[in-house]
Amino acid sequence: MWKFPLAALVAVVVAVAAALGLAAASPSTYRLERSALVSAQPPTVLAQIADLQNWIAWSPKEGRDPQIARRYGGRPGGLGASYYWTGNASVGSGRMTVVGVSPDHVDVEMEVETPSHSFADLEFRLAPEGTGTRVTWTLLGENGLVDRMLWFLADRRGGTAADMEERLGRLKAVAEALPQVTVHRLERSVVVAAPPETVQARIADLRSWAGWSPWKGPRSETASYGGSTSGVGSSLYWSGGEAEGQGRMTIVAASPESVDVEVEVGSGGVDRTVASNDVEFRISSEGKGTRVNWMMTGDGGLDVADLDRGLARLKALSEARER
Repeated sequence: MWKFPLAALVAVVVAVAAALGLAAASPSTYRLERSALVSAQPPTVLAQIADLQNWIAWSPKEGRDPQIARRYGGRPGGLGASYYWTGNASVGSGRMTVVGVSPDHVDVEMEVETPSHSFADLEFRLAPEGTGTRVTWTLLGENGLVDRMLWFLADRRGGTAADMEERLGRLKAVAEALPQVTVHRLERSVVVAAPPETVQARIADLRSWAGWSPWKGPRSETASYGGSTSGVGSSLYWSGGEAEGQGRMTIVAASPESVDVEVEVGSGGVDRTVASNDVEFRISSEGKGTRVNWMMTGDGGLDVADLDRGLARLKALSEARER
């Protein structure tokens, strides 16, 4: 009478031992990638990903616990923005933090605390395709021994891939339902007779923009500043009359070869219309000087004459410093 139960027990032990063996031999890291074509412009899609508060609309995890507790930190949609959640067994608890953001990508670090502790990096790459945007989501993570065993026994890999596909489908639906705004892109360049580090320092310090910016808004008498003196996270805020308008600039990425700035400009009038633009400066050596490429992508308020005027002033100020 003990023969069948014993045989079954032996079979279970053998199966578990085999799974443990496979798990132990498998890599501790994993990589999954899925993509979707969204009929919306890149800035529209970027806003849904970079602002973690927007994930409520397209993350299927949010619907698995009506009582989920959420807490946000940092500036919405920017570098350092964080989202903390605590829920039932289906959603667990953890944290997500935006660690990289530019017009064509968003990088998010995720730490899951329960039901098991793990880390993962979420990389979203956005590229124009036809009249829409190709969104490629890459998930890079680490698995402990138990989690690796579950990837074999419970097909967790397949479940995670299906979850990514569902999220991308919902992201597509949300972005396509939003009003579509025409996106403009301008690019101008100039050669400056000064070293790259001199030019980069002037661009990365928002306090210096009052001396060369082509816009009426960022003047010293209407400006206030936040964050560090220069570099990632530093911000400039201005608020003037109807002529000066109001707005904000924030440096979202900086290196010796580039400076990326996020800009929001209000009209200053009754309707307070806001235009959002992404500003990119690319800095490279050219001869004895520096080539500066200034690119702007946004939904309005762009003028190529502004870029030419600003670059001319930047050139004059940078070269005067070298004399």
